[in-house]
Amino acid sequence: MWPDLPGARSPNVVWAGDVMRGRQVAGDRVVVAGAGGMGLEAALHLAQQGKQVTIVELPGGSEADQTVNFVDVMVLEDQLEDFGVRVRTGVVLEKIQYGKVAARDAAGDEQTLTAESVVLAPNLRSRTAVVRKFMGTAEEVVAVGDCKAPRILFDAIHEGFEAALEM
Repeated sequence: MWPDLPGARSPNVVWAGDVMRGRQVAGDRVVVAGAGGMGLEAALHLAQQGKQVTIVELPGGSEADQTVNFVDVMVLEDQLEDFGVRVRTGVVLEKIQYGKVAARDAAGDEQTLTAESVVLAPNLRSRTAVVRKFMGTAEEVVAVGDCKAPRILFDAIHEGFEAALEM
């Protein structure tokens, strides 16, 4: 779900999914908001392009993000460090403005970060609408993968296999 933050619909704001599909991000200084799997991967992708990237949290955090497993997170964190990405743990985005963002740290102090572009990586949602389309078309419809909840590919494969075994 797109965050309801001042400036979130500005032209310098891009969704992390679009970044991963190759959309160009303006400027050299980028703030990625969302420290879940998609945010970490988008930050690494941008850092590999020579961007100066800082990661902050979105309101509500990213702890519910299950789209990347813990081993991948460890590898991503090492790569982010190698590329000089700053991960600002506990710093939460509050407002996006032209050329900067306002954020607040865990102590409640406001911080201003330079950002020519902002990449938003909110937690993904399950694709329940897809499941609803199929309801009533067969005797039984079973939700698996991202139709059940956004997680890693292993979960989708395992759930699909289990559903097929129970037929």
